[in-house]
Amino acid sequence: MWSNGGIRHGKMKNLFFILLLLSLFSSCNDILQDSDDVRVGSTIEEALLTSQIWKMEYFNSKPGSGVAAFSGAFLAFNTNNTFDLINKHKEVYTGQWALSSSKDLLVIRSDGKIPEPYKEVENEWIILNAEDDNIRIQERDPKGTEEFEFNVAADEEVPNVCTDITNLITDKKWRIQHLVVANSIKTTEYEKFEFTFDSSARAVATAANVGLEGSWHAGIRCNKFHLGFYHYTELNEISGLWQLSYFTESTIRLVMNREGLNWEMRLITGPGGFDNLCDEAESTLMGGSWTISKFISGNDSHESDFTGYFFQFKEEGKLLAFNNDAEYTGNWSLVDGCRQMPLTIEGNYVLDKINGSWQLVVVSNGLIKLAAEGENSKKEVQFVRDPGSVSLCESLDRMYEDNLTWHVTSYMVNNENLIERLAGVNILFSKDNSLIINEGNVKTNGTWALKDDCKKIDIEAENNHTENSEVISRIALEWNIAEATKEKIILVHESETSNIELQLSL
Repeated sequence: MWSNGGIRHGKMKNLFFILLLLSLFSSCNDILQDSDDVRVGSTIEEALLTSQIWKMEYFNSKPGSGVAAFSGAFLAFNTNNTFDLINKHKEVYTGQWALSSSKDLLVIRSDGKIPEPYKEVENEWIILNAEDDNIRIQERDPKGTEEFEFNVAADEEVPNVCTDITNLITDKKWRIQHLVVANSIKTTEYEKFEFTFDSSARAVATAANVGLEGSWHAGIRCNKFHLGFYHYTELNEISGLWQLSYFTESTIRLVMNREGLNWEMRLITGPGGFDNLCDEAESTLMGGSWTISKFISGNDSHESDFTGYFFQFKEEGKLLAFNNDAEYTGNWSLVDGCRQMPLTIEGNYVLDKINGSWQLVVVSNGLIKLAAEGENSKKEVQFVRDPGSVSLCESLDRMYEDNLTWHVTSYMVNNENLIERLAGVNILFSKDNSLIINEGNVKTNGTWALKDDCKKIDIEAENNHTENSEVISRIALEWNIAEATKEKIILVHESETSNIELQLSL
């Protein structure tokens, strides 16, 4: 099948032809305009190629004799005419694809960046079969000795190389906050469902204590989100392959075009979630400093160029960069519904690399991930937060955001767990330094104040209800703040007789 001397002469001639045409046409879809010598076969639509992640099978001139080297390899055709190939070792390779104008010829290339044996996909292929769950292609070479077959990959089969979103969305409960189809709002049809996703590609939609089990996966490069609830009439409509346009610790935004109609769905987690993606993104970006942990252009890494640089995203779109004693000034913004993040900064050849319009892929408390499509390659940059740059006061800002209720999840007295004494108790902090302590149907008003550079919090409450006086006595104290994150606050109170630890969680 493979010759020791490389690609056969016929293949070399075809490859030269493709590269020549690539230099003449700016769009990948224009790679092949003449297909006079294409033998009669099937045609394929771009929507079918991009609608699934495909599991690869190899066949030679005798269909049915597979080659083991392709076992566990997957191919994802992206809508921007790029593809991602992942092998059984979880190594990802990229390239470009295009269809001929008659849609009966598929061209796949990667400029020789894919190693053996997977480089065999780089060729011109005649479409032999194109169905919803199966595609067969045969090389355009007159002998046609090579064939590939692709089958739709089950969600649980796709290797989990997209750890960013998996780490953020698992072990949480999600609901649909927003579903719009061609300007028609359909959210209310799904309000009763609560969704959970686990790392083994299992998705569960729960309503009225009944769990409907399906599947999910996030594609190969976090650019897709497949929901599989096809067996249930009430969820079949939202099943399918979505484009993952944006996700944070509490929001997933999905879009797709189905039968000419634009769909948009937003999943949120937490008590009430965020009504505006930009509000969450902006509040996360600002505060503290960031460093660049990853910068890839094509197949080359350049993060070492940014060693020693610190970045700060300030109010009113001001971007600052620091390196030793030098300070550089630029601008940042969030546009297109916070899907795009343009960066401009004047400095030197290093900072010039981050200038441009980036797709905002991830924004979390510790990670910003941006992606961009160049003329011949993809670019990706990751910022990580410098943990020493975030003050405790900034970490506590979220404590008093509207509609956030903090639940007592741990109450330790002298290392003894006494949570039953505060079971079901929650606290709502307000920006005006007032608070409400809820215990069942009993509500108690009070006040709170931060002290000593946010190292302490003083909680006071009215003790007008005898039925909850013990609860008030356990909470209305001056506390040391031992830990504060976006989802958890740990308070410690020490006296001569006791050491108390109180944990509040969203």
